[in-house]
Amino acid sequence: MDQPLSNLVSFTLRHLEHEVQSARTLRDAMKLVEVFKPDLVIADYDREPKALQLTEKGARPRAIPVIVMTHRRETQVKLSAYDQGAHDIIEVPFTPDEIVARAVAALRRTRGIRSTIVPRIHVGDLEIDVMTETVRVAEKYFHLTPLQHTLLYLLAANAGQILTRDQIIQDIWGSVDVVDSNVVDRHIRDLRVKLQDSWKEPQFIETIPGKGYRFVSELAKGLDATSRQAAG
Repeated sequence: MDQPLSNLVSFTLRHLEHEVQSARTLRDAMKLVEVFKPDLVIADYDREPKALQLTEKGARPRAIPVIVMTHRRETQVKLSAYDQGAHDIIEVPFTPDEIVARAVAALRRTRGIRSTIVPRIHVGDLEIDVMTETVRVAEKYFHLTPLQHTLLYLLAANAGQILTRDQIIQDIWGSVDVVDSNVVDRHIRDLRVKLQDSWKEPQFIETIPGKGYRFVSELAKGLDATSRQAAG
């Protein structure tokens, strides 16, 4: 899958107390499966339809469950994925809580693993709750719409990196043909209002003129150190 989307999935899976590894190509994924021996794989079916070969990799008595992601909605595409061994299918766009729920269900059904969900992740001064779609800023709680919630996850997962409007549209709406770039600007503006963030002196979301948006990279520094504490 494209890097921003891959980062979003990896970032979201930090809500589960499992180690997460990612691979850029199918070849890298094949090698990683042999060494890492994962209990679950999430792959981009559109870019790598052969990713379902990963179900047969690894020294396991049972096939590795693979959840595939697709931007396509045709029934035939989904049936083909299931015929090739897909355990589950997630349509893009999706919400972070859907990733968590599907992963938890797959691990329980195929491996008997009961996952512990860490509902809140700290990113700098932000506390994001995947279960309630709320964010805490300076001791104040704000409820986000599902789209705002996913947009915040996408930006935070790619902290320090510029995301173009087309990239945001592709990963949030599923296709650049669905909406125009002005819609992105409007939703960024609404999200900034919720976060009490100024576009002139941004604490969280920075506008890069002529390019797109960037989540302030300094916020990511405290992520690993604080994500475990968020469960309390």
